[in-house]
Amino acid sequence: MTHSFKEFLNPPKKIVAELKKIKEQQTYLKALEDQLKNELESHFEQQNIEDKFISQGMVISRAKKQGKWVYSEFTEQYAAKLNKDLEARMANEREEGIATQKPPTSYWTIRKVRK
Repeated sequence: MTHSFKEFLNPPKKIVAELKKIKEQQTYLKALEDQLKNELESHFEQQNIEDKFISQGMVISRAKKQGKWVYSEFTEQYAAKLNKDLEARMANEREEGIATQKPPTSYWTIRKVRK
């Protein structure tokens, strides 16, 4: 007797139920991780820990992002004009058939229904 591939697939409702559980766990774990990182920041500010240390086989490092630049009004307006001109040029190339579009790709997104 031969079995079709469909016989080995989980029903879609079961897949969605499992994905929902995973998303809920991820949300909970992310919130817990953020809370623990805030505690690490407090320890760092109180100088209880350095910005990098090793504990329980884990390397803990305090990363730093550079601050964003704030430009003069003139430079911001100039950049906006350049962006607007570039968008117009790109739209023109699409309309004239110069630009080509890559084939679309597919993927699944998972989120709760908004109420």
